[in-house]
Order: sequence, then structure tokens, then C-alpha cells
Amino acid sequence: MNNDLLFKKLAKIAIPSPLFKPSEQDLLDFEQTNQVSLPNDFREFLLRWGGLESVEDYGNNEESYLIYPLKHKKFSEISHIIDCTITFEGMVEDYNQYGLPKFCLPFYINDIGEIFIYLKPDVNGEIYFVQNNFGYIRSSETDFIKNCEFDDACKLFDPQNNVIPYYFTKLANSFTDFIQQLVFIDGENFEEVYNECFLANKPLDISRLIQYELPENYSSHN
Repeated sequence: MNNDLLFKKLAKIAIPSPLFKPSEQDLLDFEQTNQVSLPNDFREFLLRWGGLESVEDYGNNEESYLIYPLKHKKFSEISHIIDCTITFEGMVEDYNQYGLPKFCLPFYINDIGEIFIYLKPDVNGEIYFVQNNFGYIRSSETDFIKNCEFDDACKLFDPQNNVIPYYFTKLANSFTDFIQQLVFIDGENFEEVYNECFLANKPLDISRLIQYELPENYSSHN
């Protein structure tokens, strides 16, 4: 896998974390403690960027979002807004938290669930979202969760044998693939398009969004 694709895309949509950047020894300690192996692209991302920070004050309106559009509407979600600083230090603190299955390393958490990288051998590096808040659940989905509690779903989760309970959604085969699908957009335009697509019960229409690219050497302090 060509990691240049990862960093070219990152440079267009976000900035490196301004906080703690792990060393190679930090990553080795995490791997040895938890008996896992970090995928090459994710490892290089952590060493070079330390994590990432989304840009929220760019464009004509000085309003922007970093979003992950979802291909299939589930639990009334058609996209995720990535709106926090992601750091390895935070990931380590969250590992084995939230009742997630073993080998799940969350790298983004919001009020409805977590996005994590799955570190189990043989399926190492796949990216998933798991939802654990259902304030806006559709009536047609109630049976999917009332017949299988969240804790039970986490115990059943086994992508290696194609067992992925409804709570879980696979987003990408790798961290690089996940980053490639992120879109950096105009926040004002996003609200209009999102609401229209949501009410029509359709996936987010990316073609209608105003998209940005950060200029070289952009700084959050500009």
C-alpha cells in the first residue's frame, strides 16, 4: 500500500495533532502490552502526525466540516462529522473501554458511538463504526436491537467469520481507505444538503456539497 496517498489526502483536509506525538517505543509498548500489531499506514500516521485535528474555520464562510459520508442509512445516520482532535494518547486511554470487543482501538468517539480500527490478526486494519446511542432510531430497526443487546452484539462480533451484528458498520478495509473517503466541505452548504437528503430518506449527495482543499503549509493559527 502506497502511504503517499494517505498523507497527500491528509494534507488537503486536516492538520497534524498539536498535542502529544508518540515515539516508535510508545507504539511498540502498546503492541506488546496488548499483543497486537498496528498496520503500517496507521503506524506511520501516528509517528508523523501524532493524530489529526479537523479544520473548522476555513472557506468563504469560515465554516467547514470534515465528514465521513455513509453509503447506507442506518439508525438515521447518513454521515459522521469528524470534529475533534484525535491523538494516540487518547486512543490508548480508550482501548478496552466502552464495552467494545477485544482488539478494537477507537480513534474517534462521538455521542452516538465510536469509529475504531480492528487489530485482530488476519483481519488487521479494517475500520468499523459501532453505534450505542439510539435516540433517533427508526421503528423498522427496533427488532435488530431488541433481540440482541449491545453487550451480546459485541461478544458476537467476528468479522473473520463474517459475523457483524447490526450495531456495527464496516467503513473501510484500511485506515488509508478511510481517510480517502473523508470529505472537507462548506458547513453552511452541508446543512442544507444533509437535511434535504435526510428527509427524502436518501444517502448524502456528495456531488452537491461545496468541497475544499487546504493550501500547502496551512496552519490552524492562520
